[in-house]
Amino acid sequence: KKRYAQLLLGEFSNVKRHISWIGSFSNGNKEILYGERMKQNLNSGGIEDLVSGYFEHVSEENLLHSLMYLDAKTWLVDDILTKVDKMSMAASLEARVPFLDHRLVEFIAALPASFKVRGLKTKFLLKSTLDGILPAQILNKRKHAFLVPTAEWFQSGMREFVREVLFSETTMNRGYFNPEYVKWLVNEHFAGRRDFNQKIWSLLCFELWHRLFIDKVKM
Repeated sequence: KKRYAQLLLGEFSNVKRHISWIGSFSNGNKEILYGERMKQNLNSGGIEDLVSGYFEHVSEENLLHSLMYLDAKTWLVDDILTKVDKMSMAASLEARVPFLDHRLVEFIAALPASFKVRGLKTKFLLKSTLDGILPAQILNKRKHAFLVPTAEWFQSGMREFVREVLFSETTMNRGYFNPEYVKWLVNEHFAGRRDFNQKIWSLLCFELWHRLFIDKVKM
């Protein structure tokens, strides 16, 4: 609750608010989570420097345009498009993204923010253009996100796998994270006392990534 209050009350800069919003752990959580090895190897700027660079690239002082540029350079290429490409190729499909034609992207980027969001209506220009062409139930349909059903997985067959990975000697001895805090997160979540779904998923993905690409363990 404190984290959301800080976001809403503007206690952080735009950069810090964005990082806090998209991250699994708040700054306070990180102080408890990070082990000594992690703290010693973190540079002073880190993710804030990266995000600030993208924010500063947009010359006009418009938060929407800054966030859209940041998303295009990070979340879009490193998350959404990567997932679509890998999953479609795995099914022998070729996915296409016509809205990412560079001419269209450049044209839209140059438009005022009011053409993109007006009041609570997003994609204002697109929806206005297609009004009367597409059926209303399609035009006004809510977005369907590419969500991984981790909540369901953690309540069924993945419990032991999570414990096996995160409580293993290999994971605990890395020095990146505080073992007692990690155990507390997992145990509280599985006992139904707290909802740490996203935190546990982030830690699990990090450890599996480390084993696969840093340790070079065959999985």
